[in-house]
Amino acid sequence: MDYELSPREQTWRDEVREFIAEHVDDALADETRERGNEGRGPRARQFLDALKERGWWGLAWPEEYGGLGKTAVEQWIFIDEIESAGAPMLPLTVTSVAPTIMRIGSEEQKQEWLPRIQAGEIEFALGYSEAAAGTDLASLETRADLDGDEWVVRGAKMWNTMAHHATHNWLAVRTEPGARKHKGISMMIVPMDAPGVSVQPIWVWPGLRTNALFLDDVRVPRANLIGERGMGFYYAAMALNFERLSSARSVRRDATSGRSSRRCGASSSMGGRFATSRGYARPSRDSTWRSRRPRCSGSRRPGCSIGGASPPPSRRWRRSSSRS
Repeated sequence: MDYELSPREQTWRDEVREFIAEHVDDALADETRERGNEGRGPRARQFLDALKERGWWGLAWPEEYGGLGKTAVEQWIFIDEIESAGAPMLPLTVTSVAPTIMRIGSEEQKQEWLPRIQAGEIEFALGYSEAAAGTDLASLETRADLDGDEWVVRGAKMWNTMAHHATHNWLAVRTEPGARKHKGISMMIVPMDAPGVSVQPIWVWPGLRTNALFLDDVRVPRANLIGERGMGFYYAAMALNFERLSSARSVRRDATSGRSSRRCGASSSMGGRFATSRGYARPSRDSTWRSRRPRCSGSRRPGCSIGGASPPPSRRWRRSSSRS
């Protein structure tokens, strides 16, 4: 069903747009485009500091953890406005890793990590992929063995973007070598300044940097294993679900043809004029927004969000949908 944004949502959209008008200029948009959204140039850091000072670092966090508790629609408004302006998004540290810690971490782990993330003291790189374990994450070989009160980590990760900036790595490691491969993985926080950690740059098209991460007998406190031992494959999937919601633009519209794409089971349309500037399709300030929400409350049908970002429809659902 079509509907206008609620007064609260309109007020929030206007607040985000005012913030963008104050803090985003062509120089920032150029830097973001040249370095990629995961780059951290000087203007991007200034912008992210401004978001932090505004209190928007924990935008979607529950209020009990110091966040704003914004709704899914309010998050969508924020993401779309920020990306349409060509500004950098909130880092995955606060949008993917922190929400996962909120769900799976012990109370001690929440108290240890969440305030430091909220304060901007910690920045994570995501250590999932390996040379022989990309789409098949369960085949990863990086291993962690318990030695007293410490884990000894050995292995290597690929495409470890932001590792050269990060303070810590959110690392998927094999802790149960005798278990079935999906059951033998755990999630661990590894400090980047620990002895035995090294980073090698990998340059990809169009001149952006990612990294290879090497771990040579790296000793990590036992308490840095987050959640339940052997459940890391499922925790990584949870974090990736949060990442989808935070990084995917809800609407991509061709400024010439007016086509819009469908994302996450919900279709959205954007009315009003479009101004194209520096390669971006931006809604003009007098644009009106209309959206069509699926009725997902309590539903498990494809495309509905249940406790996180919406999963992609199954192939079976896609085939049946294409016939109708």
